[in-house]
Amino acid sequence: MQHPATPPTGLLLAVPGGDEARSPVAGCLVAGLDQQRLLEQAIPSLPLGIGLWVGEFHIGDGAAGRLPQAGQLQWAGRLPLDWLDWQLDLTADSRYLKGEFDVTWIVAILSLLFAALFADRDVAISAAVSREEIAREEKQQLERELLIAQQIQKGLLPRRPPALPGFELAGCSRPAAQTGGDFYDFMPLPDGRLAVAIADVTGHGLGPALVAAEVRALFRALIGRGEPLGQVVAAMHRLLAADLPDERLVTACFAVIDTTAGQLEYLSAGHGPLLVCRAADGSLEELPAQSLPFGFLDEPPAVPAGRVKLEPGDVFVLITDGFFEAADATGRPFGVAAVVDVIRQDRRGTAERLVASLERGLAEFLGRTAAQDDLTAVVVKRAADAAELEGAAEQPLAAVQSVG
Repeated sequence: MQHPATPPTGLLLAVPGGDEARSPVAGCLVAGLDQQRLLEQAIPSLPLGIGLWVGEFHIGDGAAGRLPQAGQLQWAGRLPLDWLDWQLDLTADSRYLKGEFDVTWIVAILSLLFAALFADRDVAISAAVSREEIAREEKQQLERELLIAQQIQKGLLPRRPPALPGFELAGCSRPAAQTGGDFYDFMPLPDGRLAVAIADVTGHGLGPALVAAEVRALFRALIGRGEPLGQVVAAMHRLLAADLPDERLVTACFAVIDTTAGQLEYLSAGHGPLLVCRAADGSLEELPAQSLPFGFLDEPPAVPAGRVKLEPGDVFVLITDGFFEAADATGRPFGVAAVVDVIRQDRRGTAERLVASLERGLAEFLGRTAAQDDLTAVVVKRAADAAELEGAAEQPLAAVQSVG
């Protein structure tokens, strides 16, 4: 049915009768009602009677207004004539109704139907308002809960990097939503070494944020007992397998920095790339992941941790895939190559400056396009000052300050 360009002022219920050539018509003027509700709710409940037609109309000049063409009227149901409790005879001609009908219009108000429909409408409106209020309250409650979760998650990130003799540390984490599935962490160990962690949980929102908090807690508890890195990751595989749903995976990389040897021990559970940039010539090494992501298998084969020697000025960089998979408005990704270029160009700067350069480089690439994934990066740089490095081995264990 084609609707007029302006909203209707009511509904016209026209009841054809008589012979086909010249059909007298009875009608019902029901102002302010919704035609679809009339068709779906009122008409099917009426007792059998004569045929009923329904069409939209508009009040215009003259007593009868501007009636729709016959083709705009649609069959709706049945209605007995004794429901018409008030009638007004109106003479109509081709100005009012075009088609096979050359008729007299009888416009009537069905008080019983009118009252029933409006009572039903009031109930429907009240119910709709109640549902809207409930939905608004639920939305506000959810927003409050997400804000609390966001504050808790921010509280789990390092407020500042710990002071580590002979090394510079920096990190950042920017969730794509109010809460995210990325995190990074620094944890001083009792023997004077420092543990570093970065992880990326699939998905966004509250669910991944809860998983990320569990991964962080497990790593801190296990590595704090002094167990080798390989055993820590193997235990995390077993423990997380019982908690992670089938569709949830976690990639992570854990490292332990030995300040006296200038050496870094690492183990990646499906996380990469792990990048080492050499200060001497700007060459870059990409270290492979040794283990599968958490949640992929209940107990994957145990693997030993890898080791890499960091010379003065060398940089070890950990990032989540939100950096190199971020795409601009055309769909072109930032890519690993662009990340590598930023690292090489700013390798002589501080660790904090390098993290800022990674964020700035991606922001310039994206322009006004928002990143669709969480962005997390950690930079570990061995200080270039040889005297500082020599003194680092003589520092007491207390020199490794706890993360505030």
